[in-house]
Amino acid sequence: MNFIKQYIKGFLLVFIIVLISLYLSSFILIGSISIGIIMGIVINNFYGLNKSYKKGIDFSEKRLLSIAIITMGSGLNFSLISEIDLKIIFNLVLIIIVSIIFCLLIGRLFNLSSHLSLLLGLGNSICGSSAIAGASSVLNSKDEDIVLSISTINLLGTISIFLLPTIINLFLNGENAGFLIGSTIQAVGQVTAAGFIMSDEIGEFAVIIKMIRILMLGPILILLTLFLFKKNKSKKNIFFSIPPFIIGFSVLALVVNFSFIPLFVLKILNTISKYCLLFAMAAIGLNTSLKSMVSKGPKVLLVASISFCFQIIFVLYLLS
Repeated sequence: MNFIKQYIKGFLLVFIIVLISLYLSSFILIGSISIGIIMGIVINNFYGLNKSYKKGIDFSEKRLLSIAIITMGSGLNFSLISEIDLKIIFNLVLIIIVSIIFCLLIGRLFNLSSHLSLLLGLGNSICGSSAIAGASSVLNSKDEDIVLSISTINLLGTISIFLLPTIINLFLNGENAGFLIGSTIQAVGQVTAAGFIMSDEIGEFAVIIKMIRILMLGPILILLTLFLFKKNKSKKNIFFSIPPFIIGFSVLALVVNFSFIPLFVLKILNTISKYCLLFAMAAIGLNTSLKSMVSKGPKVLLVASISFCFQIIFVLYLLS
């Protein structure tokens, strides 16, 4: 009973924030994750929280984030790769690699930490909040870096819903239009919105391209783990240096794709992933100091914006 008392206040606070953010996301374009983060920051920095909330908040941030990442594996569909031309897959891999490297270089130019620049690069190039959440756990990122990355990437994704169709009307049509939307916009919902604004054909192709980008998340996280293992010259067995949530993510993705799992189970797993991620992000907001965010915020937005514009230009170049 004492164990429950230690966790219940913080968890209930996160739960209330999640409920409100889900409701407000019906009216506000930035999405429930960004709303949850903002609410958490406001409560922590303007109202203050005593220590009795900490364990429940930390549980929501650490444990539920791990569950969110593991269950993301249930949403991967390997069969999409067989439906797409190899040249398209090669171009997507090239776009991801070049975009991440460019963001790291621009981040260094503006004196951002390599970890923060990497979070921005992964968020832009792969799948927004999910990529940032996964990478932040591998990198042990600061809460304010996670919040800044997710908020900035979600803002750019929202703007791109309206920006990309305008660019497409000037330069592209058909599958090329779908490829531009699917290979640049950050979140699946944003890709869907921007694609179907244009046409059903463009929307459907854009979503397929986006889902292939999401498939890159697992390999990228594993490579990132191995890179850190080598850089830190760890004496542990390399297998034991891979975080358990990445192993869980990979195993679940393989099980889903190579065995029969009922559709209703997949829907349950996807729902668990969505809500656990939302809980974790709200908790991160509650653990974030506004002071450090304000000092970094303008530079983070500038670096992410330059990197996103470069990504769009690079894709247009590949399509020309």
